[in-house]
Amino acid sequence: MEKLDMKELLEDEFIKDPLRKEIELAELESELYTENILKMHPDTTYSTTEAAEFIGRNDGTLRNYFRNELFHYIGPARSGKYYRLDYKSIFKLHMILLLVEKANKKTADLAHFVGVKNLTSTTNFNPVNVDNHLAKNDGQNQATLIKEIEELRKHLIIQKLTGKVQDANNSLTSTRLDYSDNEREISNLENKIENLQSKYQREAMERRYYRVLDQTMKATQQKVKKRSWLSLFTGGSNEEEMDVESVLNDAISTAEEERNEQNFEEVDQLKSELNKKIEKRERLKEEIEKKQTKVEENKSYLNHLIEHKEDIKRNDVLKLLNTHTD
Repeated sequence: MEKLDMKELLEDEFIKDPLRKEIELAELESELYTENILKMHPDTTYSTTEAAEFIGRNDGTLRNYFRNELFHYIGPARSGKYYRLDYKSIFKLHMILLLVEKANKKTADLAHFVGVKNLTSTTNFNPVNVDNHLAKNDGQNQATLIKEIEELRKHLIIQKLTGKVQDANNSLTSTRLDYSDNEREISNLENKIENLQSKYQREAMERRYYRVLDQTMKATQQKVKKRSWLSLFTGGSNEEEMDVESVLNDAISTAEEERNEQNFEEVDQLKSELNKKIEKRERLKEEIEKKQTKVEENKSYLNHLIEHKEDIKRNDVLKLLNTHTD
């Protein structure tokens, strides 16, 4: 459907809508048909997150209006534990937010415009006024009012518990990310230590080789000098065999001493850091296990509560919001 068709559809659909008239009176029509609003499709329903993108708000702002007296006017469709909104519901939310934010209207004012009873005011009644009000209504109206208030109370309890369960799940996700980051750091440290140790081993081998070569050359030179001096007195060549094994052992011993004098401070520091990361890994493992157990318990309890909503008692409120969400 083209943008022009959507605008015409909305104009026809809301020509008699009270809030549409308030938009006109507040001179907000220029902000009514935004580019995103005109991208909606009449045959599609959207999640609250998708609806929020059309309106340019976060989905939490939209869900707040599902908990007040404008809920029935907006008319979202329930899909399991979530809501789906068609183009009309999204446009109604768009008008509500424009009037609240741009025209300084209260939700109670908007509820009055659309003919919806302001349920929030019922919590401010004193006992005498409630009794007087109920006395003026027949039994059926009394029962309906009490039922609506009770349903609203249960709905708010479940919404509150759902939010706390989500917070616990977010905390678990954050800890898992910390664990993954810590694992990468452990792997990097292990690689650094291995590379440094290999480097030191190669350097030690090179030093040993050159030390053996150096010692051999010195021993050879000393032998030549000694033989030259002896020839002056003996008049001949008195060959003296070089003790090769002794020369090699002396060279290796000297190279080992030099190797032991190498500064391994960097490796020791990396090993110390690695040990701390390994200890942190164990702590994070325990934390993840505890949080995972808590999240599963909370989800199980919440699902049970949703399935048996009628069993919620007034005295259960503190238990629901505290005991199962610490």
